[in-house]
Amino acid sequence: METLSEYKTIHEIVDNLPEPCKSVINQHYFQGVTFTAIADEIGFSKERIRQIHLKALKILRNNKTLQEINGGYKRHYNWNAVQSLQNRPNTSSYVTKKKKKG
Repeated sequence: METLSEYKTIHEIVDNLPEPCKSVINQHYFQGVTFTAIADEIGFSKERIRQIHLKALKILRNNKTLQEINGGYKRHYNWNAVQSLQNRPNTSSYVTKKKKKG
């Protein structure tokens, strides 16, 4: 887990992202909002939110301070410096496939 200083630094860096990147990152990682819900709120398609998310991650990946905090960026799903700040538990292990009706 990051220190309070690192936590504040991450938030400051995210706060300096351009809109709507800042909004998407804040809602998705810090508030646990899905891309679909963000899209509905902003009035964009889910695909556009995904594109904005990827743009924001590209900006964040290139941030030298975040690279130092994280010890080097590998892949966004392993990026603990941001993902550990989520206000929700990691539910990736609870994802189940929809059963086919038959």
